[in-house]
Amino acid sequence: MQKIFLILLLSFPAFSFGQKQQYKIAYNVYEDTAKDNYDIYIMNMDGSGQKNITNTPGVEWVYYAYEDKIFFISDRDTCHRCYFLYQMDTEGNNIRKISALQLEDSWMSSRNNGTEMIVSGRVGKLRSQLFLINLKDGSYKQLTNDTVSTKRDPLFLPGANE
Repeated sequence: MQKIFLILLLSFPAFSFGQKQQYKIAYNVYEDTAKDNYDIYIMNMDGSGQKNITNTPGVEWVYYAYEDKIFFISDRDTCHRCYFLYQMDTEGNNIRKISALQLEDSWMSSRNNGTEMIVSGRVGKLRSQLFLINLKDGSYKQLTNDTVSTKRDPLFLPGANE
């Protein structure tokens, strides 16, 4: 069985003298091609401590980390490859569905101290539209309404004028 990896670095403060940051790595693994099963793993920077932190059938893709939170898309409670945004801690605990907005398989970015995220989502038959999601309450605001082009992989640009 071939496994495919996508790596995302996570940082979190370690309590030590000097309060320096330590990192872990979160990455996607294509566990089972016949079942189209992807899981999210973490490991230490030296490659040790590899651990499956989702371990569910279906698709879980890690796309973003902010402080001690991992944001990922999953089809865990819906139809196959119908993605929604979830949050968990760096050990795979405290999983929470963020919003009822169906998402595309796309990168995302946050701003305002990790309280707001830009994503590519869909409403009705309109696919790949850009939305802002409030990460506290799951509310969202549609930014584009374009039936011709598709928009994916949005990022906030730090320092850009609003």
